[in-house]
Amino acid sequence: MLNPSADGFGTLKEPKGPRQPAYLENCPALSFVGLNLYLPPESPVSDFRAALARYRVSRNIPSITETNSDRGPAALRLAFIAVGEFGAPIFALWALSDSYPISFQPYVLPDGNLANGAPALRDTYTSLRAALPQIAYHAGTENLKVFMSRLPGEKFSETKEVGGAKAVVSGEDNGQAIVIHPAPNEFIHMGHPCDVTLTDDTFRWPSVRKVRVERGRYVGREWKNEGNPASFYAFHTEARSLDVPLMVPQVVRVYW
Repeated sequence: MLNPSADGFGTLKEPKGPRQPAYLENCPALSFVGLNLYLPPESPVSDFRAALARYRVSRNIPSITETNSDRGPAALRLAFIAVGEFGAPIFALWALSDSYPISFQPYVLPDGNLANGAPALRDTYTSLRAALPQIAYHAGTENLKVFMSRLPGEKFSETKEVGGAKAVVSGEDNGQAIVIHPAPNEFIHMGHPCDVTLTDDTFRWPSVRKVRVERGRYVGREWKNEGNPASFYAFHTEARSLDVPLMVPQVVRVYW
């Protein structure tokens, strides 16, 4: 396991010389190289991407084997980037066996109740876990995009092309989302708390009548419908768009 920050909780330092997969060439039995990545809680999202990109060398898919475990938003934001954009097969806080590096900020109190950053982390894991097969398959491709503010706590609105379709995500209070466009007739999105707006020609009248919007989860490759989304959604047929608020952690599938 490698730590890209020399002082553990400071400024990222660029490696000297060209990037070489030396550890993969000389240790062929290695399955992956994981990062012990600790960054200040106010870190911009670009720092997460830069740190992970430095270890995406040759066949290596970087994993997070240690990271911030406290009340701050760093771990929540890093999880969506590591799993969604890089396909990280492991995302562990401090550490693989414990989560208590910050004094007086334990995730689980002696009486068994969750505390500090545990509820927010649970919400993040809930969103990712319900669609992990789809995330893992599309991670790092043009069919999947991650949305969040540049800096933690900022109000934001991002517009991106996802598999040739336009998606707009707006949020605040560290809202984040993943939007997947796996097929011309299908969208999958997850996260919270934020609003997702999708644009497609099918969202106009009368073709909009065949569109289905469901909340659920994936079991392997099979979609399990669990009813309507937790928040009210709306079609805007003149604009050919669909608005789906993600006020609580959930996965929403839109298909026709």
